[in-house]
Amino acid sequence: MTTAKIFKKNNKFVAIKIQGHTGYDEIGKDIVCATISTAVQTCIHGMLIVVGIKGFYLKRDDDGELEFRLPKELSKENQDKCQLLFETMYETLLDIQDGYSKYLLMEVIEDVY
Repeated sequence: MTTAKIFKKNNKFVAIKIQGHTGYDEIGKDIVCATISTAVQTCIHGMLIVVGIKGFYLKRDDDGELEFRLPKELSKENQDKCQLLFETMYETLLDIQDGYSKYLLMEVIEDVY
């Protein structure tokens, strides 16, 4: 099972941590895992490359771990852009969880960072 922990502070998305492979199929053929990875990495690449922020980013393919944290200081404009990307990823993961709840467990954690 893949676990997705999404962190919020002051009702704003600030970080995500994904761990584990879904187990839906073997690695390399697992469409659920690939869909989760695509949704999360699209969001992160949008923030890092398109918006141009410098956040903490960790990706390990061997154990399926992926982590991203926004920097503490962001302009209002970049904060708004990042929230839009995070919200899109969150809604996508909710859809995946609805259809594949045996393979994805998502949790929103408030006011940790």
